[in-house]
Amino acid sequence: TVPLLYSASGMGLFADTSFISRFAIFHSGFAVETKGAPVDYYFFVEPDGKSVLRSYTAWTGLPPTPEPWTFGPWLNTLQGSDAAFSLADRLRKEHIPASALWVFDMMEEPSNLGWPLWTSGYYGEPAKFTGELHKRGFRILTYVHPYVRERMIPYTNLSPSYTKGVQEGLLVMGADGRPSGPREAVPTGSIDFTNPKGVDWWQQMMTETVRQGFDGWMEDFGEWIREDDRFAAGTGKTLSTLYPLMYHKATRHITGALNPHLVAFSRSRSIGSQQFSAVLWGGDQRMDWSA
Repeated sequence: TVPLLYSASGMGLFADTSFISRFAIFHSGFAVETKGAPVDYYFFVEPDGKSVLRSYTAWTGLPPTPEPWTFGPWLNTLQGSDAAFSLADRLRKEHIPASALWVFDMMEEPSNLGWPLWTSGYYGEPAKFTGELHKRGFRILTYVHPYVRERMIPYTNLSPSYTKGVQEGLLVMGADGRPSGPREAVPTGSIDFTNPKGVDWWQQMMTETVRQGFDGWMEDFGEWIREDDRFAAGTGKTLSTLYPLMYHKATRHITGALNPHLVAFSRSRSIGSQQFSAVLWGGDQRMDWSA
């Protein structure tokens, strides 16, 4: 979603647009197609590819400097506080280096935490859980995403957050008049970051996450916007590539004010969004061990 093309030789092209762009690269050159209004193109002629990136980020912003602990090993732990404490104690006992534990199956409905499509365990009060692991010398990471579900899988009771989003008009709407979000087993709705009330609601969720003692999180999703989606201030045709920028910016502004040392890692990006997330996650990796 970042319309920048550059080479190791120092040639670069940046399309300053929020519309979807397509780049076709050939042996003899390249072609660019952009859907939408007239576009400003910027050509870079630099000594090398690294200098192109330096010029590009001089315009669009640099990522925040990661905290020192982010360069240490992170380990994932699932299925409850007992499993997390057991892993933490073993790591310290056996002198295995690890700076952070990532817990993404802790489900917290009011704060919209957690990923429910794995086996979730019981963690108890989040602040007490993070406090125990802080005593062991670990940073604790959780998981957030910018949409709400009609209900928390596998339970049947409706989500109060989803109900609130629908009733107060805080969600992106599809062409069918229903909330629009990622395709899952239950209906979902992305938060409308062009609606100031939607931004306030999201920032309330993230404020609670910070107060629970987390040191960072995976700031997932942000790319599930369709061209015919309807926002308070436009449609998906013009806002789909801007959604990650609005999402990460709104998150960083409130959480950075509460704790400037927090670290988020994200996958969805658009022009300028690198300013608001210190770590880029490249997406799910797959392997088949066929070597």
